[in-house]
Amino acid sequence: MRAELRKQIPRTRGCGPAIILAIILVVAGGGVLLWNWVQNTPSRMVQKAIAAARQSGEPGLKPFMTPESLANPSSEAWLRQLVQAFKCTTMLKREEVVGDEGTAHVLVTQRAVGNLAPQTDLGVRAVRSKDKGWLIELEPTMASVSPQFWLALAASPP
Repeated sequence: MRAELRKQIPRTRGCGPAIILAIILVVAGGGVLLWNWVQNTPSRMVQKAIAAARQSGEPGLKPFMTPESLANPSSEAWLRQLVQAFKCTTMLKREEVVGDEGTAHVLVTQRAVGNLAPQTDLGVRAVRSKDKGWLIELEPTMASVSPQFWLALAASPP
C-alpha cells in the first residue's frame, strides 16, 4: 500500500539546500550591516579627520564638518586652529555616544616650551548625519577647551 501511495504522490526535490543558502545570505548580510554600524563611530571619523588635517590642512578637514559649522562666520579661523590642534594630537582617549550625538576626546600635546609640554583634552563633538556618517560640530568642539588653550596653541612654535 505504501508503494502505491508513493507512486500517486508527485516526486519533489527537497528545499533544504535552498533554505540553508537563504539563511546563510541573511546572516552574512546582517553581519556586514553590523560590522559597518560598529565601525562607524565618532572616534573612527575623528581618526580619519586627523589624518586628513595632517595631510592636506583645512581643505582636507572641511568634508568632516557639518554644513552649519561651515556656515559660521568664524569657521575659517576655527578650522585653522583645529588643524593645528590635530597636528599636535597624540592619542584618542575615549568616546561618549548618546543617540545621534557623540564626543571623541583626543589628547593634544602642545609643542614643548623648555621642558614643559602641556597636554589638553579636546572634546571633538560630532553628530550622526543620515548620508555622511558622523560629522564634526565646530562650535561645540572649539568651546570644549578654554580660549587660553587656543591662544597658547597659536603662540607655540611650529
